Amino acid sequence: VEFVFTSATICTNASTNLVLNGTPGATVVINEGSANSTVTLDTAGSGQFATQNLANPTTYTLVEVTGNTTPACNFVIPAGTANSVAVISVGLPSATLLGFADPVICSGTTGTFTIQGTPNATVAYTVNGGASQSAVIEPSGSVDVQTPVQSFLVDTVLTYELTGITSAGPDPCSDTITGESATLTVNAL
Repeated sequence: VEFVFTSATICTNASTNLVLNGTPGATVVINEGSANSTVTLDTAGSGQFATQNLANPTTYTLVEVTGNTTPACNFVIPAGTANSVAVISVGLPSATLLGFADPVICSGTTGTFTIQGTPNATVAYTVNGGASQSAVIEPSGSVDVQTPVQSFLVDTVLTYELTGITSAGPDPCSDTITGESATLTVNAL
């Protein structure tokens, strides 16, 4: 028997389903730190364990499995067995605006700014408080965003500000971002 995934991040005070695969009809004992729970796998050998709402990171460990044979065969799962531990992290997604690679550009060119944060999350930002735009943080935890070509007849300062973030996944959570801004100065030709 094994967990299908061994780590995940969920929103604070949310729950998730741990998916198990193993012997069809078997009963699996899962330890969640202070208590044991059981899950019976279906005829295809899969099952789900619904966690409680979590406010803190929690580790779930497969303890033993009992077959539905007569006599019932019981197997204690040794510590360190592959895919026998699932760690659920909790928290809201976050992002930081690192600024522009070159904060002063010439009219008719583009600028590039970098956002770091929760991998695969979508970050909303505005330019001078205008319409919301978005960028997806890459799995590496950062993304470089290239501006459109900036063409101005007079020197102009543009303020890019992060406004919100939404995590990826089937149960995404969102948070407002404040205080994360950077300026791009565009010198007229």
